[in-house]
Amino acid sequence: MTGGDDGDPLRKLEQSGHVECLLEALGKDLPDSVHVFNRISTHLRWRRQGLGGDVQVDFYRGADEGDATSGPTTAVSIMRVEGMAPRVAVHTTDPSCDALHRVLAASKHIPWSEPFLFESVHERCTPAVLAEARARGQVAPLVCPTDKMLLPKDEGLRLQVGDPGPGLRLRALEPHHAKAVNDKWSYANPGSERMLAKTIERNSGLSWGVFTEDDPEGNSVVCCTKVIPSPSSWGERGPAG
Repeated sequence: MTGGDDGDPLRKLEQSGHVECLLEALGKDLPDSVHVFNRISTHLRWRRQGLGGDVQVDFYRGADEGDATSGPTTAVSIMRVEGMAPRVAVHTTDPSCDALHRVLAASKHIPWSEPFLFESVHERCTPAVLAEARARGQVAPLVCPTDKMLLPKDEGLRLQVGDPGPGLRLRALEPHHAKAVNDKWSYANPGSERMLAKTIERNSGLSWGVFTEDDPEGNSVVCCTKVIPSPSSWGERGPAG
């Protein structure tokens, strides 16, 4: 565990045990924290399994929080992949967002000096993110809100995947499909094809495509990619879609 002792409002979590305490605290704010929770738990799993490779993910929490597993919690995750702008996920369980304001304004760990994307920002945190970005001259910062839908747990567990219909075939995506997926993705950017390939590779069997029967190995008609969240993150709801 590093940082915080120099007055920075964030400290970096180096050991898995510290990250687990952060996850336990965030778990008490589900489903609002589901996106940053899943991001951190997924990359912690990859780290333990030696799957990190060229993906670097750093975890941070409020410097004055210690390893508390309850109470106000502010979390930041920064993902870097070669060729892509950093992805920054932020969340706070504090309704006032005071700690998040301090983090965004004063922490040296937020990469304001380079282009980056705020990923999966909960509506509670969006005003703080936009205010600090605009104070720094970014009139239209790149912010992805948490617009994913969640199903009640019972409904999520009952979901079934069926036959897509005549002339079509459902099959799992493989890393070589990443280019075709990326070509159709409205959020494609430099490096995103590589990110998609790694996501499919590291979460085998969770990414699927619908293919035509005359081109079962080629370009999918429609597809869905997912990562494996921790089942404990579902709480009373199903997995994030």
